[in-house]
Amino acid sequence: QVKDTNALNMISYNTVSMSKIISGLVIIIPPSDSRGEVVIYSFSDTDNVIQRRRVYDMGLLQSSWLQSVISSRQPSWTVPYYAEHRGGKKSNRVTTYCYPLYDNDSSLAAMVCADLTLEWLEHLVANIRPYENSITAISCSEDVVIGIDDSLLLSQIKKSFSENKELQ
Repeated sequence: QVKDTNALNMISYNTVSMSKIISGLVIIIPPSDSRGEVVIYSFSDTDNVIQRRRVYDMGLLQSSWLQSVISSRQPSWTVPYYAEHRGGKKSNRVTTYCYPLYDNDSSLAAMVCADLTLEWLEHLVANIRPYENSITAISCSEDVVIGIDDSLLLSQIKKSFSENKELQ
């Protein structure tokens, strides 16, 4: 059981403030007999890092997506989406990676979720050329392209992504 949330606050804040890749970090601690679910999060907002700590009676861990991560006991990625981290504007395309942490009794000790910018993934594939005339792309299970090494094609995909209300 996590007893020192101050250290987790510091980890969350420092991770976001020092990273160009991670635009938000959430640490969720399951409820205990003496308190509700603790949610510690930090996110970048233009030039500042905003930090919050909340205690809920029932919260994020009850969401269907996080329940699927908990039941599978495996880390998971979300479909890319526009985050409102940057000054409340939906201009930052991210994907969230959640990793469940278990204690020695195999009980959920915490869930750590990081919002990763898609620009980072695009940078990863920018120079991968397995064959001379090939392109490299990253897509998710919902057939959304999230990274590709052809800048013109990527800009066309981003434009169609931003114009499609279902994908926003």
